[in-house]
Amino acid sequence: RKDDTTSDFILKWLELEPKLSDKDLRAAVYLSRETMPAGHYVLGLSPKAREALNILVATKRKSSQAASRALKDISNEEFIPVMEGIIEHLRNITEWSSQPDGFAGAILIADNNIDAAKILKRFIAGINEQPHWMNMLIKDKTWNK
Repeated sequence: RKDDTTSDFILKWLELEPKLSDKDLRAAVYLSRETMPAGHYVLGLSPKAREALNILVATKRKSSQAASRALKDISNEEFIPVMEGIIEHLRNITEWSSQPDGFAGAILIADNNIDAAKILKRFIAGINEQPHWMNMLIKDKTWNK
């Protein structure tokens, strides 16, 4: 059985040197999570949607041709997980005085899917002092009313 084989493998692996049972590995896990591409932690995305997510988190302008093409590769069911991936990327932003990469991608997703727009709106509401550039981008959006 697969479970027995997996269990045997894990038990043997745990015996390998160096022993890590007495080490606190949280910092290594945190660091690896911070350096992973945005789409890595979004489960269930098709390869095309994962690639679209990678393009959208790097998008600087709403007029990006690459972003427009990427949007076409996202199925209706994948807009929400893609938006969640972009939001995960944006949560790492600490300085909002200028528009970070990915925010334009989030706007494009929100413009295409009302449920994804609700996720972005909730995220934006959690930003303490919304910068002027952000207010200018979202003020006329129907999903922001």
